[in-house]
Amino acid sequence: MFGRVGGNRRRVVWGLVGVAVALAVWMVFLGLTLKSHARVRHWDTAWIGLDAMEVVGLLLTGLLIWHRRAAAGPIAAVTATLFAVDAWFDVTTAAKGTDHLEAVAMAAVCELPLAIGLATITVLAPRWQDGHRPSSMSPEASTGKGLNRWAEGTETTAPRTTAPSK
Repeated sequence: MFGRVGGNRRRVVWGLVGVAVALAVWMVFLGLTLKSHARVRHWDTAWIGLDAMEVVGLLLTGLLIWHRRAAAGPIAAVTATLFAVDAWFDVTTAAKGTDHLEAVAMAAVCELPLAIGLATITVLAPRWQDGHRPSSMSPEASTGKGLNRWAEGTETTAPRTTAPSK
């Protein structure tokens, strides 16, 4: 889809820039017209839903990491974004006083460090070869022999290792 230099990629880039400009104009409009206070229906459902998405993201990221799947990266990126959004809305919607201090503490101690850790996973995950990477504790990892035999074609399947025991 994005392989051609002149065609689709250029249209997608300009489309994204156009939407970003429109969103910036919309933000100015909202800043001038929105009230700073609002009554909200289903406030509890919104927060519980966000936390549920974070739980699913953490569990799925952990499962994909356990199986050394590169797909852990995109899931970790989405989950990191959810935690950053959670921190933002916790802090900006908290009432003055103790509620605000608790929100800032939760953001600083829990949500933002988790977001940073998950962002790190996002960067590292593409190095994982969908289960074909020997673990650092296996004999093949230290010598590279298993991977070399596979690369040379003398072994028909990529070397696999078992998950580390507890």
